[in-house]
Amino acid sequence: MSIERIKTLILTLLILICITLGVQILFEEKLWSDDYDFFSVWSEKISSLFGNNENATNINVTGALDSIFSPRVAVLSYTDGRITVNFTDDESKELRNALNNVMKEALVKTDITATEQQWQAALTSKSVYADFSVPVSFEAMGEFLGIKNNITTLSYFDSMVIVTNNISNTSQVPVYFCDSTKGEYLNVSIFLNDNFLYDIQENYSKKEKQNISYAFEMNLDKKLDTNTHQKIIFDSYVRLNLDPINLNVLERENVDIYNENTVKKILQVLSLDYKASKKYTQSDSTTLYVDSDCVITFRPDGIIEYEATEGKGIKISEETTISSCAAGSAKLLDDLFGCFNISENTRIFVNSPLNEDETESYTFDFDYLYNSIPIYSENHGCSIDVKNGRITYLKAYIKNFTLASEGKESNPLEVIDILYETMGEKNIKINDLYFGYFDKNGQITLSWQAQIEGSDDIIIIN
Repeated sequence: MSIERIKTLILTLLILICITLGVQILFEEKLWSDDYDFFSVWSEKISSLFGNNENATNINVTGALDSIFSPRVAVLSYTDGRITVNFTDDESKELRNALNNVMKEALVKTDITATEQQWQAALTSKSVYADFSVPVSFEAMGEFLGIKNNITTLSYFDSMVIVTNNISNTSQVPVYFCDSTKGEYLNVSIFLNDNFLYDIQENYSKKEKQNISYAFEMNLDKKLDTNTHQKIIFDSYVRLNLDPINLNVLERENVDIYNENTVKKILQVLSLDYKASKKYTQSDSTTLYVDSDCVITFRPDGIIEYEATEGKGIKISEETTISSCAAGSAKLLDDLFGCFNISENTRIFVNSPLNEDETESYTFDFDYLYNSIPIYSENHGCSIDVKNGRITYLKAYIKNFTLASEGKESNPLEVIDILYETMGEKNIKINDLYFGYFDKNGQITLSWQAQIEGSDDIIIIN
């Protein structure tokens, strides 16, 4: 083909392009959509080439998926003290994996009923205790771990203890489970194929031990006959760290949920097409994105709300079991929070029982942690409704917490004395005593909090 012929073809092509663009202009057709930002799009592309994309989604930073069917805290017991492990760092992931392996072995064994004396003996032995904080069904745990559950003595559990006095490939390892709501226990014996759990516990033993005791070890769960005025008792298994605790001061940072690039990512996570949706802005800056499947609302107080139209929803699972729906909800929540620049110390955890019977509908609540310390507020950090494997409703309060300053030291023993002084005339049982934060309209207060048996009330001890 001659050079002149090539030039003619190129010129013809350019003329056709000009004619096409001219027709679009004459009929007022847009060459690109209103939301298209040439410079923003290409600056993101260029930045990503150099690994410096500030708008990149930081997936799974908040740990919701990690909290599903995982213990909130573990206590490693030794002859010379105990160590608390909060599952918030890479080191603790090895312990979580080891505990999952233990459960995979335990849930397929034949179980027998255990006594409270055996449970207490296990807690005071060299052992690994795992507190799940919410009831979990054995059936759902089996599904989550990919095994068929064989446990029959109990339906649910909220804690377990592995006695590690004598771990070897040839010796049986006692594992105990507890359903604290009923005060019932079971025991299984397993063989571990390796010394992985033992090695992890030994590695932690090099750390500084903590002065942790259970209430039954201090006789705080019993009324003393010699003290007729004592009317307060503790649940036997309240854990008391008797070392002074530094009460740090937190502040809540505002999170920009209206940034256009962030909004696009959020809508993508929530399965809404940004270009195809209709946008409405109310007088108070509340913004709604609407299509035929759902309405997504952004509120000035940092709330993001998703509501599906009848028969619609975000597909998160082919199964309708609580294990698959909980895991799917948590994964989506991690993706949602990954759209924001949340500090690594701010995390969310599941705070709903995972023990419902087979049903088509579930509600999962999640709350915030800062450095493993719970942050409570008048509403849950996030609530998700699931029906037939689809999210039909979601409400998330997007928050970010940072350390404002180091606070004063507090001694738990002094807190117990205050409890006896202020509540001593009432017959009450303390089911839990813990330090926590309370977020009221962005004002963060910190205090000891006591949960009372038979009541939703929480005693605040400043």
